Amino acid sequence: MADKIRVLSVGTPQPYVRKDVRLLEKDFRVTHVEVDYNRQLRTLAKDVKGFSRMILEIARADVVYHWFANLHAYVGLRVAEVVGTPTVVTVGGFEVAHVPQFEYGGLLDSTDARRIRYVLEHADTVLTVDDGLKRDAQRNLGVSGDHIRTVPTGYDPERFTPEPASERRLVLTVAAESKWNRARLKGLDTFVSAASGFDDTEFVVVGVSGDAYERLAADAPPNVTLVKPVPQDELVSWYQRAQVYCQLSFREGLPNSLCEAMLCGCTPVGADVQGIRTAIGDAGFLVPFGDVEATREAIERAFQTNGRADVARNSIANRFHWKRRKEELVGELRSTARQSE
Repeated sequence: MADKIRVLSVGTPQPYVRKDVRLLEKDFRVTHVEVDYNRQLRTLAKDVKGFSRMILEIARADVVYHWFANLHAYVGLRVAEVVGTPTVVTVGGFEVAHVPQFEYGGLLDSTDARRIRYVLEHADTVLTVDDGLKRDAQRNLGVSGDHIRTVPTGYDPERFTPEPASERRLVLTVAAESKWNRARLKGLDTFVSAASGFDDTEFVVVGVSGDAYERLAADAPPNVTLVKPVPQDELVSWYQRAQVYCQLSFREGLPNSLCEAMLCGCTPVGADVQGIRTAIGDAGFLVPFGDVEATREAIERAFQTNGRADVARNSIANRFHWKRRKEELVGELRSTARQSE
């Protein structure tokens, strides 16, 4: 039964945001407000509606919980400071990134950077999904980090399960990207280039569209299949069909698709950066970002290594179970919340 603490949850439409809402509803009285600020006129009406509702609900809440330190968190925190409602913010990764070569990161815009710094310095509690994001906040924004703690995202081993091994060799990567720079940030160009050394192996990219799809298709060898975005249930079936999963990004928080694929028994190959390194641990193979030859060699080793599928699944289930996230997130919100009258 949920206790009397009133939580206002504010976040974007991503599945992991909604998953947190479901976890919190087991312990608190939760009001969720969805915002989708992206500076586009077509979403202005929705943004105004979401922001207005958020502002009205802040005074009624015992604690406000924001996913991402974006504009909604800045506005919400300013209002919460006036009415005395404590605020908890989870940093996903984009907010503390400054990657001009890929036109990526919340810190590329100076106004956004000032807002993000304010949120990280003044929120009562700041959570990150990986320790690397705390280091980014300290290095790129100069915040102290004294009140920044890591609470990893969590995954359900009962939903993401292996299927009997397929006889065909399939290497998978997932990235919901439409822009070419973002596709390069995710290492999709490296993935497609690495495929040219495997005539007997199918390489599949799921989630691409737009310019990213067109440019990858132009360079892809015959053994590469590009699949446009699919529903979550269909994505699980792709995980289950693959033997090797690649996460070749330039940077990541704690990658959801990588962790889900590992739970489904895929042996992971990933770039040796931040949350990819954290997720893979000793269960797979790490390569330098953008190194096509090293990626080919790691994929081949992944196919040759016996018994790694169970290692990968157990690694995620033991370290990043959804119950762990629920316990830690509930604890952070409960300790931060003001007492209801």
